[in-house]
Amino acid sequence: MASDRIHLTPPIIDKNGVTKWRERNRTVNCTFSPRANSLAVYQSANILPQPIGTPASGKQETKIYFAQWDAVPSTRRKFITDTSIVYDALRRGLNLLRAKDARPVDPQFLMQTHFESCKLYLDIIRKTLKTYDARLEKRPEDEELLHDKDLLEVMYSCMSLLQVIFLPFHGFLAAVVGRELMHWLNENYVTPTGEDGMGLLELEEPWLHPTFWNFIKTCTIRLIFRPVTHFLKRMASAHTNPATREMADLIVTTLDQMPSSEDYEQESDYFDSLRAWKTGHHRLTRARERHAKSLYEGKAEMEDITNLITGKTGTLVRMCTECGMSWREAICVFGIWVHPRMTRHDLPSIASEVIEEMPVDPTDPEELLQAALFQKDIVKAASHANDVDIWLVAHMMDILESLSLPEASVVSRLQKYYIITYAEQLMSDPSMWRIAIAYLSYCGIRGMGVANELLLRLPFRIANIDLPANHKYPDSLTVFVGKQTLPMAELDDILETCRRHGLKQAEETIVRVVAQKLSALRLYGKAIEYLARTLDVRALMKVLQLLSNEYLVHGAHDFVLLVDQIPSRYLYPSGQESPDFLRFTDHLHFVITYAEYHHDLSRGIRSPSLATSLALLLDPSRVDAPKEWWGLLLVDIGDLLVDDTLMSVPADDMNIILARLEEVYTKSRLGGGGEYLGALMKRYEMKSVTEALQRLESVRFILVHSAARSMLSEVGGKGRLWGGNQTPDAD
Repeated sequence: MASDRIHLTPPIIDKNGVTKWRERNRTVNCTFSPRANSLAVYQSANILPQPIGTPASGKQETKIYFAQWDAVPSTRRKFITDTSIVYDALRRGLNLLRAKDARPVDPQFLMQTHFESCKLYLDIIRKTLKTYDARLEKRPEDEELLHDKDLLEVMYSCMSLLQVIFLPFHGFLAAVVGRELMHWLNENYVTPTGEDGMGLLELEEPWLHPTFWNFIKTCTIRLIFRPVTHFLKRMASAHTNPATREMADLIVTTLDQMPSSEDYEQESDYFDSLRAWKTGHHRLTRARERHAKSLYEGKAEMEDITNLITGKTGTLVRMCTECGMSWREAICVFGIWVHPRMTRHDLPSIASEVIEEMPVDPTDPEELLQAALFQKDIVKAASHANDVDIWLVAHMMDILESLSLPEASVVSRLQKYYIITYAEQLMSDPSMWRIAIAYLSYCGIRGMGVANELLLRLPFRIANIDLPANHKYPDSLTVFVGKQTLPMAELDDILETCRRHGLKQAEETIVRVVAQKLSALRLYGKAIEYLARTLDVRALMKVLQLLSNEYLVHGAHDFVLLVDQIPSRYLYPSGQESPDFLRFTDHLHFVITYAEYHHDLSRGIRSPSLATSLALLLDPSRVDAPKEWWGLLLVDIGDLLVDDTLMSVPADDMNIILARLEEVYTKSRLGGGGEYLGALMKRYEMKSVTEALQRLESVRFILVHSAARSMLSEVGGKGRLWGGNQTPDAD
């Protein structure tokens, strides 16, 4: 029962410590878990300002109380998993069928499909109950198991009743339903027991036992004819009263000849046999009238059985009451004794008539739910099923939602509401997140929204990750990678679930968060791999910016190692990418080319091709390098060409380099230094644009010198421009 009080054990405050506790400006606070239906209650400082002179409480130990609501019973995990597979298969199949054909799905096919699904649910409940029985043999005092077993038995009886009323195995709602209801009744509510009959068998004259006639009437009402005919045959042959013998013999003959609808392929044949059987009732009624004034053994009871056979409604209700039966039994046998032609369409009116005579127990959710099902009141049935168990109402409404019911629009809303509620309850067990998402993904826009929210709150870890060595990372980051013992979901499992159920928004957000964490761990290659799945160009460009910044902060060695983690496949577009993604590949080409340049330098390779590779990054026809890097690239080219023993750079490449130098220098002097010189100033820790421009002046001189050497080389000149005694050869 819900309560507005929480009782903490042991108490958070001592019995006599309330005043002192208030003087210290303490209060009780609580924090809700973002990942499960739980909260933590603890004491903390009051949010109100503390009075002047109040000593600071400082660090101190405090009790933390944990509580959980809507907890999933640990005993039911396998049951939940097994039934979720049935639900997912049913919904996936229906969605595929509707997507394939725009026409409405055949109602008969829908009924058969849902009958099979309901049958699977019932099979799973039966198997679970058998498992519970085996466990209870070893742990008979397990209260949680006993309680859940009782719930499952109620769920089985109610789900099987829904199957009988709304999902006939033969697919015909207009067929007679009496025998099917009797099978349901005898399967779920066994009475009388075998022990009752065995006790009477041992008696020489069982009809003298006080429970005999109650046993006979109960078995007759519930069509358990074998013990009835056995005892009445003994009575007909051994009793001393001729009236008793005649009545018993006629009842046995009549019951033996009673036709069953299950023995006929055509209902018309059954109705013909039923009419023929009823014509034989006159022998029984005449015998009753003939002995009406006589006193004989079992007179009142056999007259009741005669009235029952002839279909007297009042007798049926009275006999059910006298035999300790409820309205439930009366409705089921109504279609046998009073109205043999009763169909499912007749059930609501007949159920209302019986319930008026035999009221339902208003304190029993099982009875209330079954009464609503008999009356086909879907809204009431949903409310009472929710009182029994959230699993029951969710799956009942899911089955009814696809059927052609008059309340289809209402049932559809109820189905989505209860499925979402059930999925949210599953999240009280973090290991059930996949199942919860599967349920939510079939609940339209609202369900998808809730699924996105649940996935975003789900803690995860990234498997198969090796952190870069010689670098200290905070625990708040390292907890997300490697093999952890914490109860976290695997990232790849989460992303696969997103793709499976079309949760694109959650996938993009999760990948973006993952990329931020991986980037903070300097795992840029992995970050790019995950972001490429969702083609999040903005986040990809951010990762490349952080990766480029590694060179500016930590130098070429770390930069080269980090770039080497990036899979090369992203350099080669397939031709189906968007223009935005191609912008990313261009930027990636710059990063990799620049890393290769520094890798070659570290190996002592210095050639004009290195300058050419940097020049191509500045080529106006492609411009892979960001503008803020142009100044740094020009300085790198200058540092490379300062070695006058290096062969000359081709004229076309030199023209590109000089053009970029003039652009950078001119625009930086006019106030655009931040746009062109950012990387240069950060890499060399320059404090002003003037300092950067002075560095570019030296680069200009080196480039002019290199260009001059190139021109001399092209006209056949030899020697050096300065620093030597050689002069160019004369023509």
